[in-house]
Amino acid sequence: MRKNRMLPILLAACLLVVFSAGAALAGGQVFQGSAVSYDEAKKILVLKNDEANLNKVDKNLKEVTFDLSKAKVGAPASPGDKMRVSYDMAGDKYVATKVMNVTKQDLRKSK
Repeated sequence: MRKNRMLPILLAACLLVVFSAGAALAGGQVFQGSAVSYDEAKKILVLKNDEANLNKVDKNLKEVTFDLSKAKVGAPASPGDKMRVSYDMAGDKYVATKVMNVTKQDLRKSK
């Protein structure tokens, strides 16, 4: 009988571990700012740190350069476009995983 009472507790513990590991693997940070430059060939995006109090980077950084070599990129950036980037840190490099052009996405929705 004791085994039957422990089974739900063990299942709950296993589910907790699985979901916690999934959240940790998804990880990453999100940065939002306006595009300064975008080099598609070099796979580099430079964003202005417009929202320094919300972005989790050094508040003294005026611009942040993202490596897009491993990123899924939506609509390309033009100077001034509002961009949202999901990224991970690799040493001192900001490595983007997903890039969304908020400006162009909003324009597409209004059509």
